[in-house]
Amino acid sequence: MVKITHIIMYKLKNVKNILDIAEISYNVGAVPVLVLREDFQEVEQVKNRVVLYDNLEELLKEVGNRKVIVLETYGDKYVHELELGPDEEVCIMVGSEDLGVPEDEVKKLPNYEVVKIPMLIQGTSYNVVSSLVMLLQELYVRKMMKVS
Repeated sequence: MVKITHIIMYKLKNVKNILDIAEISYNVGAVPVLVLREDFQEVEQVKNRVVLYDNLEELLKEVGNRKVIVLETYGDKYVHELELGPDEEVCIMVGSEDLGVPEDEVKKLPNYEVVKIPMLIQGTSYNVVSSLVMLLQELYVRKMMKVS
């Protein structure tokens, strides 16, 4: 079974989304991580529930060479096409509610795969928490991960 080690929130701005994803992370045995936005003012509300990083480069030191599954509208494959090894350790990254994860930031990751959720109108997106749950559900249904 795949082990999800970290769920990375790239520059999310909505505190409720951050706290919801932190709760989901704990429930699947993953570390919730927030890469901070420059203008994020609510650090006090989230600092006890997530690990905070000022930038992606700092985070990469902890993540190492694990595959990062980036959930983005510009993904080149759908979540149901994702293939992972049976004992692989992976991270999941979701982007900010307004800008997502810029492609140039994704390219800084040493090992990544960008996936998307099927949408009738390409380029539109679901709520970030709902999108994460859809990806986790797909992994669970395909028996690629177990809930701890």
